[in-house]
Amino acid sequence: MGKWKGLMERNKKQPKIDSFSTLSSSATVESQTELRNFRIRPYPCSSISVADFQFLTKIGQGVFGEAWFGRSVRDNKPCAMKAIDKRNTNYPPVTEYLGAGDVFDKLAVIGYLDEYDAKLLVAEMACALDDLRKCGVVLRDFKTENILVDNHGHLKLTDFGLSKFIGRRRTSSWTGTMVIRAPKMIRGAEYDYSAEWYSLGVFAYEIIFGRTPFMNHLNSLPKDVFYDKVINEELTFRGRHDLSENCLSFIKQLMNKDPKARLVGLADIMKHPWLSELELYKVRNRSYKTLWSNVNRNLKGTLKLSDFSSDYIHAASLKFFVND
Repeated sequence: MGKWKGLMERNKKQPKIDSFSTLSSSATVESQTELRNFRIRPYPCSSISVADFQFLTKIGQGVFGEAWFGRSVRDNKPCAMKAIDKRNTNYPPVTEYLGAGDVFDKLAVIGYLDEYDAKLLVAEMACALDDLRKCGVVLRDFKTENILVDNHGHLKLTDFGLSKFIGRRRTSSWTGTMVIRAPKMIRGAEYDYSAEWYSLGVFAYEIIFGRTPFMNHLNSLPKDVFYDKVINEELTFRGRHDLSENCLSFIKQLMNKDPKARLVGLADIMKHPWLSELELYKVRNRSYKTLWSNVNRNLKGTLKLSDFSSDYIHAASLKFFVND
């Protein structure tokens, strides 16, 4: 187990990896050619400034800045904004506001999901990962905290800070949250999109069992112990006796330690007996109702401050955003 400590120390010394959002200005000629081949283009938009938004209330505090709820002055749509230190970027840190929370927090309340509810969410996330693959991007931090629920009960990925454009190549960067790392990532070997499909298996396991695989019931193990389990131990299923063989087979195939034997690719994933009853076009069009689809959050009306922690409710101030 001591070898994992050495690997972690070695990777601590590696330089920080740029996310794909900055690739266009710093990529090699080879990478820029691949970008063109993958048809990645800047999204056309008009000039945007601070004056285009109304900042209503602070809704969160992160390591690198604050999250605020606000509205667009142009169309009155609610949005989420991040207040961070100024840097040389060509995009505003403004996204649509998804007020229904993330999957991690919802699991903390309900514990785990029924099979049918779980398979709908897994299918939606399989489509999302496939869309990233088509763009040549590995997310590398696919976890329940980064999966938000929209106002219709469907899922959306967020937080691409650790993502990377690899095109048709491989990468060996050691990054991402501990519990979603595939065996090859832990070993420090080169990996490709198959590592993302492994993370989808971790996601499926977590929402079905209410805990992450290879962890103890407290979800707390030393890193070297956890990594040793991922590399050497067989995946086990404890705590539920109402699951189908197809469900367990699906998770096992996604989390196969051998990438060559792993279930990968959207087409093969949707053909698996566990998901085969779902029609792909309906999943993509979000025609199925999830367990959260009936939760009506009317964000067009007045913002309910009860939705947020009392620590963050105060009069909005723009000083943080306009201070030079």
